[in-house]
Amino acid sequence: MVNNYQVLNRRNLATISFVVGVPLGASNEKLNGATKLMFSQILQNSTKIDGYNIFSYMDKYGIRPFASIKKTYSFIGMNTPPKNIEKATKLFELLLLEPSFNNVNIKKFTKKQQAELQQLSQAPHERLQNITRWKAAFGDSNITKTPNGSVDDLQQITVEEIEKNYEEFKDHKPVFSAIGINNNESYYTEIIDRLSEFGSKEFSTELRNDQVNRYNTEIEQNRETGGNSYLGVNCETFGHDANSEADWLYSNLLSGGNATRLLSVLRNKYNLSYSSYSIISRQRDFGLFTTIADVTPEHNTKVLELILNILQSTLTEKIEDDELERAIKLAQKSIVSVTDSSIQYTEYLISRLINNLETDFSVRKKQVEEAAASDWQEMLLKYFTKDNFTLAVTGDPGNIENHWQEILERVL
Repeated sequence: MVNNYQVLNRRNLATISFVVGVPLGASNEKLNGATKLMFSQILQNSTKIDGYNIFSYMDKYGIRPFASIKKTYSFIGMNTPPKNIEKATKLFELLLLEPSFNNVNIKKFTKKQQAELQQLSQAPHERLQNITRWKAAFGDSNITKTPNGSVDDLQQITVEEIEKNYEEFKDHKPVFSAIGINNNESYYTEIIDRLSEFGSKEFSTELRNDQVNRYNTEIEQNRETGGNSYLGVNCETFGHDANSEADWLYSNLLSGGNATRLLSVLRNKYNLSYSSYSIISRQRDFGLFTTIADVTPEHNTKVLELILNILQSTLTEKIEDDELERAIKLAQKSIVSVTDSSIQYTEYLISRLINNLETDFSVRKKQVEEAAASDWQEMLLKYFTKDNFTLAVTGDPGNIENHWQEILERVL
């Protein structure tokens, strides 16, 4: 029986969602893309019921399946009206624990994933966020792998490989979350009991290597010039092990709202970038903090310098009380935004449970306040060194590669 689970009842939600997650993600797949292919088939086929009847059953009872593969973990679950929770749990148990894999489905879903990879290659903003910034920061490390896989690996995936991936999936330590209206732990007794069939493998530790050059730049240029530059300024930071919300507070000072620093300068003052923001991606013992901006190629060096100055001044200057208080509120609001739907809420719970992190909103909101009262600027400045920055660019790069090192050394 799995001992790491949360079942919560929330009257403000119209539906119930439940999820099983394991610490198997894109970074530790034997063949990259196999887990997504596996999930696509699990949600459509079982040894006891075929795809057509599964879809008809789901449509009849308003059941919606969902799944996601992240860098270091994955999850699969269902959303249902509360009156049909028993039907949803029985179907979920059947699909997850008695799946059927076949060549027809593999070929169909492989083509779909290959098409998604092609679409991603033609969308510079999406490519920057999901692929290029990771390559810039971590080179060919495992952490740069994406859930859609790679063209080479997808071509090698057979029924036998999917079956091996399924066994690998079940070898990992599971977690379970469920939330919604009229929710009760008794609904999931059988599922939770059957999760004892899973193993106890934890996260892979071989996520990154040290092969990235100092001031590394990764540029993925459009086939045709004339579009925007999409800049991603990376700084490697701390991971979950730091147990701090300092970077979340920092991010909300930079881009939590329209009056925050990046938009105030890049859009409102200079009209150089319509969309600029920062994102944080944390793993167990390291993280990636990226500031992203869209800009016309002739202005990319100016924008790059402005970004670095904003990043630095936010850590070196005194933050006025009203600005800090606004950032605290924005950070806290972002934390609780997952309560808008039962699916979002279960995904939040599973991501926190699988990383052994705090799930209680009141505790997390307090952690933001504690970070604001601490030496959070000093904590982050430890990572704010020239050697710790990399640059990712998609779209039309202009001449930015020739100026990146010079700007970085001048500003820092």
